[in-house]
Amino acid sequence: MIWSFHPFKLTHTLFIILGFIVYMWLIRLAVRWTQKFFDEVLTFDHQVNYDELTGIRNRASFDTSAQEVFRVYQRRNMGPVTMAMFDIDHFKNFNDEHGHLAGDAVLRHVAKFVDLQLKQRSTHGQLFRYGGEEFIIIFRGMPALQVGQVMRTIQRELAAEPLEFEGSTLAVTVSIGISELQTTDHSFTDWFVRVDDYLYQSKQAGRDRTTVENRLLTDN
Repeated sequence: MIWSFHPFKLTHTLFIILGFIVYMWLIRLAVRWTQKFFDEVLTFDHQVNYDELTGIRNRASFDTSAQEVFRVYQRRNMGPVTMAMFDIDHFKNFNDEHGHLAGDAVLRHVAKFVDLQLKQRSTHGQLFRYGGEEFIIIFRGMPALQVGQVMRTIQRELAAEPLEFEGSTLAVTVSIGISELQTTDHSFTDWFVRVDDYLYQSKQAGRDRTTVENRLLTDN
């Protein structure tokens, strides 16, 4: 179109075409480099913050998230924030009786099952693998009793969904402790220790139990 009213010499035209090709090549190179950079960032984030075995967030991610929640809660009232801690009952038996691969399969089974149930119920709960067979969920905007009812339902449904592993049927249950962050908690540790104590109470009560704010939930 430009040529029709402003003709160029052939060499000039070739330089323009060559310059355009180089320009487009540089743009494409920049796009590819940017995409590679963001892919590497996402990969690094996943490696740092997610558990390799279960695919859910790990201890490091929990430490960061929990401390941030506590700081925000101290600055302003952001509504109820509740922590649920649970671990797999008699987990050592899976490793001893069926091997460590069975233990890994049980961990993946529990993580996947609980994560799916939380999403289906739109709880917005963040699930973390704290370590070993222990998991933690942070619920924003949900009081302790409501979380207890949700977790007790998930607990029963998990028990009703045994894991099939190499011809064996593995019954998997969990014990749960739940507490809401209080204004009287002077540190995150105050909150965490209380939840851990309620988990211990559930285990002492016979396992496959849920304790909310020092009270054992029943199905009645």
